[in-house]
Amino acid sequence: MSPLLTTPNRVVRSSFFLLLLAVAGGFGFFHAAVGQEIAFAVFYILPVAGATWYVGRTAGIIMAGVCGIVALGADLASGQVYSQEWIPVFNAIVVTGFFIITAYALAHLRAALQQEARLAREDILTKIPNLRSFHEEVPDLLRDAAGRRSPVTLGLVDISDLGYINDRWGTQSGDTLLRMVAHTTEKFLRPGDLLFRVGGTTFAILVPGMGEDAAREYLDRIRTRVLGEMERYDRPVSIAIAAVAAEGKVSSDGEAFLERTGSLLRMIKLDRNPHPFRVVSDQFVA
Repeated sequence: MSPLLTTPNRVVRSSFFLLLLAVAGGFGFFHAAVGQEIAFAVFYILPVAGATWYVGRTAGIIMAGVCGIVALGADLASGQVYSQEWIPVFNAIVVTGFFIITAYALAHLRAALQQEARLAREDILTKIPNLRSFHEEVPDLLRDAAGRRSPVTLGLVDISDLGYINDRWGTQSGDTLLRMVAHTTEKFLRPGDLLFRVGGTTFAILVPGMGEDAAREYLDRIRTRVLGEMERYDRPVSIAIAAVAAEGKVSSDGEAFLERTGSLLRMIKLDRNPHPFRVVSDQFVA
């Protein structure tokens, strides 16, 4: 996700909000010194927008009120003479209302952009991360593994005979099966493991910190549990799993890692093994 749409942690948000309060105060001081010769509303929009975008809608509304009060104080301190005493108060109320509307609009825009960004990286059927997420997230994880000299395993899980199920029982039955496989697999993953849907019937499991022997036992256990759920579903489906356990100096090329594991998966499916499951170790050097 773009840094512009990432929400900072609480300490950063609090510090940034205090900084924006100081900025608003600085604008007020300059406003009072210059008077009405320069329109300052556009300057006060900056701390309102910053507070809304990076801290939250409530912070933006609070900042809007603060900026309205600062603008009123600066207006009165500038010595501007009005025909009626209530006019500067009225002006401050109008400006504050404009700031609040801006805060609401920016908050709504940010929420909409975050939703679009999330949907672009989520598989619409299974609600798990998609291939785009894989290509965005995996290189960073591989670089981290390389820096720590830690192994990482990529497993590909492929569902066979989905076309037959769609033809025999309808596409809704096939969709239900894919969701079941995704959610069952996700339920048995360790914290820190990642699951993606990278193809029509193919899921990728990225397992950090696990070499060939441990990955073999771990992925086989997941496969057994998913097959157990399939038996309850009563559909003639089998699962093929291929995994590459990268050890040593791991490359950060997620696409090459996926292709290498995909080649192994294709070999397994061509073997027509009734229990297709294989893990190989690869140095996968950059």
